Amino acid sequence: MFGQCVGNHLRSKKGLAVALPMIIIALTIILAIGLFAFEIARMAISRDQLQAATESAALAGAAAMAGSSNTDIAVSQQEAKEAAKRVFRQNFIFNSPLLFSTESTSPPVIAGFSTFSFQFLDPNNNNAPVPEGDPRGKAFEVRSIYALPSLAGSALGFGNTFSKLEAKSSGGVGELDVVMCFDCSNSMRFRTFTTSVSRTFNVSTGQINYNVLAQRELSPTGGMRPQDIGNLSAQLRGATDNSMPGNTPPSSASQNPNGLTDIVVNLDERLAFAGFTEGDFTFPNIAALVEASRGNLENESVFRSSGAALALEGVVTPKSGYQAKYFELARKHTHPWAEAEKAATDFFTLMNNNTRAHFGLVAFNTIVGNNAAFTFTQPNVANNYPVGGQGVFPLPSIPLNATEGETNFQATKDAIATLVPFGNTNMGGSLDRAQQFFTSSTSRPNAKKAIIMFTDGIPTAGVPSPEQACFSAANACRQKGIAVFTVGLNLAPQERQEQAQVLNQITGIAGNGGRFFQVNDASKLNGAFSSIARSLTQIVQ
Repeated sequence: MFGQCVGNHLRSKKGLAVALPMIIIALTIILAIGLFAFEIARMAISRDQLQAATESAALAGAAAMAGSSNTDIAVSQQEAKEAAKRVFRQNFIFNSPLLFSTESTSPPVIAGFSTFSFQFLDPNNNNAPVPEGDPRGKAFEVRSIYALPSLAGSALGFGNTFSKLEAKSSGGVGELDVVMCFDCSNSMRFRTFTTSVSRTFNVSTGQINYNVLAQRELSPTGGMRPQDIGNLSAQLRGATDNSMPGNTPPSSASQNPNGLTDIVVNLDERLAFAGFTEGDFTFPNIAALVEASRGNLENESVFRSSGAALALEGVVTPKSGYQAKYFELARKHTHPWAEAEKAATDFFTLMNNNTRAHFGLVAFNTIVGNNAAFTFTQPNVANNYPVGGQGVFPLPSIPLNATEGETNFQATKDAIATLVPFGNTNMGGSLDRAQQFFTSSTSRPNAKKAIIMFTDGIPTAGVPSPEQACFSAANACRQKGIAVFTVGLNLAPQERQEQAQVLNQITGIAGNGGRFFQVNDASKLNGAFSSIARSLTQIVQ
């Protein structure tokens, strides 16, 4: 109809003057409608591109936080922000790069520019925002604003106008239930510098002698309780732990030809002990190590009655706490035990900081702990020295807790700090105990399941055989959907191949995404546990 009207007007000279404005108006309307439709479509595409950039940034931030190797939650959250910034700035909206995006909650004031902001959320409280550095902030949210230049506005003469587009996305690691089997066998102290001593009393001079029999690494005792000193001369050691030493030769020279009475840890980590001080406690020589380990520096009375004053008068001032300080320091300087304890503790801290994990622990040596208060009893000094008394030592087994928020983080961390190495390696029994934790009453139904087997050797205890016990437990893990990560700390080159074969089989039988790590240098343990943390986050993301 419009065309017919125009045609009629064109048939007259007067009609042409009237028709041209109408054509211009019509074309302007069509152009405006086209521009508007194009602007709507362009805005929709731009919003999708902004959302994609924001989602990729949130995922990168969550992954960086979950896989962080830093135990400081504030540092790992900062790493998350930096990772998110890098990823966001690598994106484009049409051909406009987001490279110059700035961190701000305010919208940009220039067309073609964008801002972004971050916050951390508590997934256990409906993703409520929490301050940076708050350990509840296990999820990561990114918000972004982009000033989309308005092509229609420019074409219609409205200047440098833009539309504000907004997007947000959050990311985080899902629920994870993880149990660590922690090897507490005797070999965990085979790289400790120790001194073997024969403590005797010289009747003619009235002095105590501390005869150094050996200064070496690879001692099976490590100076930590239970000490389990073999071939001990009970006659020379004395009638009680802190009595005057005897001077009677051993009853059987073949059993103890040198008269061994004590093995102590060289706290300075030198082959020949040269002295060590921490705070108000000083250990200037071997005599101080021996007497502190026996409890003979606790007060003036025992200092003199034990004969310790004969060697240390004016050198050491007796006071309460000397024995406890010695054993505390001996633990720190027992290897690879000290590195193992730190790596396990750091792992639990990382996972607690950065993921929604619940924890369990199974400590094992020849036996396996079956509850949180489980203990074993051993002589404080040696089987052939009953006057040293019996010690009760923890070997806890801490099950998972399905109650939301009851992570068991502190319980597992505290338990590791109480363990002592002793006995053989019942790897299969510990793996079986750990897989039993993944039941409806202790494990969350939607949580991913993982066990970490940490050992410094090969299985040496278990039925029907040490290895078959491991493989049977690994098969139970496969059926329950439990991934088994094995960490083999091996400082003995002759055993590395055998250890790798067994632990690889355990991981392979269990399946479900587990991996094997072998570490030949105790200082590299943290790296292996950080790799496990990253692997676990990939499983649950």
